[in-house]
Amino acid sequence: MLCLTEGAADECNVVEVVARNHDHQEIAVPVANLRLSCQPMLSLDDFQLQLPVTFRLKSGSGPVRITGRHQIVTISNDVSEEEEDEEEAELCPILPAKKQGARP
Repeated sequence: MLCLTEGAADECNVVEVVARNHDHQEIAVPVANLRLSCQPMLSLDDFQLQLPVTFRLKSGSGPVRITGRHQIVTISNDVSEEEEDEEEAELCPILPAKKQGARP
C-alpha cells in the first residue's frame, strides 16, 4: 500500500520501483501517481517483487508511506502451508526528487 501522509501537498507524487534486470542493468518502473485531491492511496494488491528493489519518489514532495506484507509459501507432501509476516516496519520517508539544473 502506498499512501500520502500528513503534510502532503496537492501535487502529483510519482513513485517508482528500481531494480536490476537479467543483465544486471538498473531499471525503473513507475507504479503509482498519487494526488491528495483524487488518489491519496493505492493498493498494489498481488504485486510481486523480486528482491532487492528500491522505492523512489520520482516527482513530488511527498511524504509517502509504504507498507506491505512478506509472504512465504512452502509446499510439503502436496499440502500448501503459508506463513505470513505482517509486521509493519518503520521505514524512512521517501525523499523528494532532486530538481534538474539546481545548484547548491
